[in-house]
Amino acid sequence: MKRVVLTLIATIGLSVSPLFANETLTNTTTQPESYQTGKKLGQNAKQVQTDIKAKVNQVSESLDQTTAEVEKDASQAADTIDNKAKVAQTKLTTQADQAADALAKMAANTQDKAQSFKQGFDDGSDNTF
Repeated sequence: MKRVVLTLIATIGLSVSPLFANETLTNTTTQPESYQTGKKLGQNAKQVQTDIKAKVNQVSESLDQTTAEVEKDASQAADTIDNKAKVAQTKLTTQADQAADALAKMAANTQDKAQSFKQGFDDGSDNTF
């Protein structure tokens, strides 16, 4: 912000100084004309100050607006990431539950088969050999 203001002041100062130099060097007339020249220079300087203040205000407003937009975008991005993480967590939980159910069924089935085999072996009804 300081750099913008200093640049504007330097630019304005350099643009006004040739006018002042030209008026001073070429004006060898009477005092009223010198007064008018000084008055014009003063008015121009006041206008330049007003213009600088207006530009500084515009830059400040623009920066404020940009900051607000960046904050809004960051908030929306965070919300999106949070929502996607919740969806992923739900899917992983569902898949883990399905895998646990499948393993439980497989373990129960294996246990049933082992029990049947043992029962058949003990009874002598197993004809696998």
